[in-house]
Amino acid sequence: MSESEISTLALACLTESFEPGHVIVREGEPGDIFYMIDSGSVDVFIKSKGSKPVVTLESGKFFGELALLSSDVRTASCIAKTSVKCHILMRNDFNLLLGDLQSLLDGNDYKRREAVEVDKPRKAVKLVPK
Repeated sequence: MSESEISTLALACLTESFEPGHVIVREGEPGDIFYMIDSGSVDVFIKSKGSKPVVTLESGKFFGELALLSSDVRTASCIAKTSVKCHILMRNDFNLLLGDLQSLLDGNDYKRREAVEVDKPRKAVKLVPK
């Protein structure tokens, strides 16, 4: 994303705080909000995986995009493990600002792979005289 796109995104975000134990999103419910964790920890639970968190998300991570991308229900429950502060985007703002997030993610993946290729050390070739 360009610097101006990031600035526009920041202006569109709201901030919401959650206390430990608060269910931020519930598996199976419709979702209209995208969450970006500013501080704190969020445990992610999937009913079919048991009663323990499948992952704990920290500052800089995000969740809630799948329900917005597919217009489907939430695929997991996200519960505040600690006090959590999130920047949030409502569905309409998310679609206007990020459009097709999958292509954005794919583009970042491409750039990341391209950077790895450029940074790979090249194997030295030894020339042997005949």
